[in-house]
Amino acid sequence: MSQIKVNGSPYIIYPGSSNVGVVVVHEVFGLSDYAKSVGEQLTCNGFWAAVVDMCRGKSAATLEEGFKLRSSLTEHDMTEALKAGLQLLREKIGSGAKIGTMGVLHGWRVRAARSLRFRFRVLR
Repeated sequence: MSQIKVNGSPYIIYPGSSNVGVVVVHEVFGLSDYAKSVGEQLTCNGFWAAVVDMCRGKSAATLEEGFKLRSSLTEHDMTEALKAGLQLLREKIGSGAKIGTMGVLHGWRVRAARSLRFRFRVLR
């Protein structure tokens, strides 16, 4: 695991053993131990993971505060943070990298995918 800061957004990179990576977007409370554990679980299964702190160190104690925190992010903030996570994984994994996004909270994932104009499928 390594920590990197790009354009003010912290990232935690979990190394994998495959050419598949996932940009993990945390829940509305901000970067939490749970989001980090998702990155750890992905790497245990061979995937690379970049856990991005979309809130740049801010956190919320309640759901109401979390929704306010989430609504303070602009589409530009989200797009730039996700692009940087994507680029970090491409650099780490190398050629042939297959990278997707995963939201710990569904709303983040859909908003993130739309902001980047990704084609995506919801996998259950």
